[in-house]
Amino acid sequence: MRNGTDQAVLSELIANTGFLPVSVDPVKRTIAWLDFGRYHFYEGFFHRSADVFSALKKGDIKTLLTGIDTLEEDALVAESIYPTGFIFHAGRSGSTMLSKVLARSRENHVISEAGPTNSIWPLFAENGHLPIQETENNKKMYRNLLLVMSRQRSKTHKHYFIKFTSFNILFFDFIHAVFPDVPAIFLNRDSEDILKSFGKKLPGWLATGDTGFLNITAQSAHTDKKEIVESFLTTAKKYPVDVLKSIDYKDLNPDLLPSILHYFKADASAKQLLLMQTQFLFDSKVEFNRKSFDENDT
Repeated sequence: MRNGTDQAVLSELIANTGFLPVSVDPVKRTIAWLDFGRYHFYEGFFHRSADVFSALKKGDIKTLLTGIDTLEEDALVAESIYPTGFIFHAGRSGSTMLSKVLARSRENHVISEAGPTNSIWPLFAENGHLPIQETENNKKMYRNLLLVMSRQRSKTHKHYFIKFTSFNILFFDFIHAVFPDVPAIFLNRDSEDILKSFGKKLPGWLATGDTGFLNITAQSAHTDKKEIVESFLTTAKKYPVDVLKSIDYKDLNPDLLPSILHYFKADASAKQLLLMQTQFLFDSKVEFNRKSFDENDT
């Protein structure tokens, strides 16, 4: 692994659009990059895509380590695809399924709950506490982070979707200020159903027990799951439908997909639509497990 942000490293990053950020260290102020080449992300989570890619390459992967200042380099995003749509949720609300449905088409580049889009937030908070500082430099760095993750690696990619980890809804004002023209949806679900699913297995960001992280994400030092989930749902309800469109978890099915794509202005051909709809036949969490998606899924 090469370390630094000198001109040679920057030139390598600019020249090779296969490099995407895989982690951001807000303390050391560094970014780790991995060369994904032309690999298409079918998986429902970004870290799984990285794991599958690494396994396929048998560990023979190219990495770089740079300073956070590379996000100020507009040249890195010169060939990026502008976001087509944002997917928000409160957890266990069908977002993973929708991500995998969209990713089933190689026309759609889908970044799903990527570590860098989560760990970037402490850099924008004063002394690690909310509120996020909406400075022009912070907004530029965030804009370039999302854009650098959609660098044009495949000629088939036409659209770019981002599925955020649930707590990112708390930062919607900041995200919308940076990307005011990107259509956004919020997958809604009854809080008791979400908590029931959490009872089976906690989401990774909540299972860590890191109260410092919860303080910046959930706006509270406590770890009460119900209050955290309710804060997500309450926040989403603040926004008008033309800014954040709510979709009920119970309505998420193959027949609704054309409407979702139309809302995102990403209408698909009949062939691509059918291809995406077939993903509903498979489990949303376990790869290649044939199990129809329904409202009992978690």
